[in-house]
Amino acid sequence: MAKAQGSLEYLIIISAVLAIAAITVFYITGVFSSQKPGVSISTCREAASNCQASKMTSPNDPCTICDSACKDPTTNREVFTGATTCCKKARADMIYVGSSGNC
Repeated sequence: MAKAQGSLEYLIIISAVLAIAAITVFYITGVFSSQKPGVSISTCREAASNCQASKMTSPNDPCTICDSACKDPTTNREVFTGATTCCKKARADMIYVGSSGNC
């Protein structure tokens, strides 16, 4: 009887470990799926570089890519104040963390 009781304890311990692992996986999966993709400075700079290349071929290009690359579509907030203006003026050098937005 002692052998059967020992193996039962191991089964309980293994099931508890599996339950904790399953709860952890479900929690982490839920956290990562609820995060929204944010607007980053690097995507805004890349859009400004693309705008600069586009303005070389057609100077009157309005660079509409800057509206989506430098603003969060859900909140309509810019990366920093004036980021979209700097992007539309093709000033990638003025798009950085802590920029004043004076382009």
